[in-house]
Amino acid sequence: MAKGLSEQGDICYIHNGSIGKKGISVPEYTKLDGIGTVVDYPAKGVWYVSPFRNNARLISDLKRWYRPERMNWVIVEAPYLPFYYLNILAARKAGYRVAAISHEWLGTFLNKNHLKKWGNHLYSRVFGYSVDAILPISEYIIRRIQKFRKPYLKIPVEADFADFTIPTKKGSFFLYCVSAEYIRVIRTVIDGFSDFAKQHSEYHLILVLAGGQGAIDDVCRMIEDMKLSRLVEIRYGIPFDEFMYLNRTASGLVVPLDPDYEQDKARFSQKIAEYLASGTAIISNDVGEVKTYFKDKVNIILNEYSSSGFCSSFEWIATNPDKSIEIGLKGFELGREHFDYRLCGKQLHDFLSDRHLFSASLNS
Repeated sequence: MAKGLSEQGDICYIHNGSIGKKGISVPEYTKLDGIGTVVDYPAKGVWYVSPFRNNARLISDLKRWYRPERMNWVIVEAPYLPFYYLNILAARKAGYRVAAISHEWLGTFLNKNHLKKWGNHLYSRVFGYSVDAILPISEYIIRRIQKFRKPYLKIPVEADFADFTIPTKKGSFFLYCVSAEYIRVIRTVIDGFSDFAKQHSEYHLILVLAGGQGAIDDVCRMIEDMKLSRLVEIRYGIPFDEFMYLNRTASGLVVPLDPDYEQDKARFSQKIAEYLASGTAIISNDVGEVKTYFKDKVNIILNEYSSSGFCSSFEWIATNPDKSIEIGLKGFELGREHFDYRLCGKQLHDFLSDRHLFSASLNS
């Protein structure tokens, strides 16, 4: 988002939050060419106290960055509700208008911690009342935010869709990038791949894991217990360029979406944009925003959310390699039309610069 806005001539600061960063003693302001300035504050005490201790610094910085000749906005995400309001108050004190990103619907989160669950539901009920605009990611969220009666702009997933040569010779592997915390979903995909590999032993699955080491170890043990270490290769902590190379050369890229999981209906995985930019066919399920943009066997490969469904998708790609490459290229074209960061950056710039749309807040 910041890169797209910067290309419109906007000045961007990307703040990593007032909870702060451990290991530093003074604020850090790191300039990134073509993007903006990344801001880190030092952590000051325990996490739930640090935002309050850093709040004066935040107000001071916001006032210093304010440009009277420009449209000055703070775009906030969804931290704990007290911190959310603290950030909004800081923005208001410094003279900014405020927009809230809504790229998840927190009320759909499954959480065993009852306090967090209650907080998420409360946030979903009230967050839009305190801002000037909302930036939702999905049609699901757009329906939910109507009660706030605020201007909104749909901000989808984004990637760089600059023209480049997409490899048309694919390797004999599929790639699945996922947080190791989602071990139930990982098992469903691996079960499907295991069944597929019984007839196609030349293929393997690369599992690119994120998350804590404990969760990664749990996935590794699960694969060993399933006796699939020969078929499933585990990678983590790989450089982004290497990750994109694997995306471009894979036969298919897996994005599981559970129709019984409300969070998957509300969200839109950023990985989909990166996968589309690679020009490789995506394997997924007809859930949430997928229904809005994609058509099966045209620009994506869809099947039911089950081990047999994923097995069928692997099988279809293996037996239709040329058509799969065409689907990947059609996906790239779709991404360039809807999800290129340049296009999205201009749309957001124009939206936030619309003086008529925000005339009420300008005159208040």
